[in-house]
Amino acid sequence: MGVNGAGKTTLSAKLADALHLNHVNGDAFLGHLKKHVYHYEDLDISYPNDKFLTVKQFKIDFRNELTRILLDQNLPVIFDATGQRRIYRDQFLSPYRSGTPTKIIMIWATIDREEQMERLKIRDAKGARWRKQLEEKDPFEPPEPNEADVILEYTQNNYQEIEDKLRDLL
Repeated sequence: MGVNGAGKTTLSAKLADALHLNHVNGDAFLGHLKKHVYHYEDLDISYPNDKFLTVKQFKIDFRNELTRILLDQNLPVIFDATGQRRIYRDQFLSPYRSGTPTKIIMIWATIDREEQMERLKIRDAKGARWRKQLEEKDPFEPPEPNEADVILEYTQNNYQEIEDKLRDLL
């Protein structure tokens, strides 16, 4: 989890490849819609708009259900999402907190604000509107210790440390 532009998807994909984890990403699902469903070929996922809002809940449900299916089979999952507000993280994680063998490991991707804005500027140059969305979003709520069994902080320059710790935890 982390703010837009913090490298969550890049980190998640790299960890999934290195550790053979199931990578669940809602934006990849939206990419599938853009590629295979004519109506959504011009879907702009960088900023809430009417077309995006028609599939937003579907994306959330897809991501949550796929994760549940994989966890029910005791398979490791890397769930790639912003996790902007604690209330949303709680809603998703509460079924896995007690009475299940699931170990919750949060990886919090942090980034310097200046570097984040540079990354979003590059995305915006490709036609996205991430900086505008960022201005209108609620502030990111950092994780609290009781939200997960383990919280790891990715600081943009400690990938190997994160991979090693995750390997030990799995």
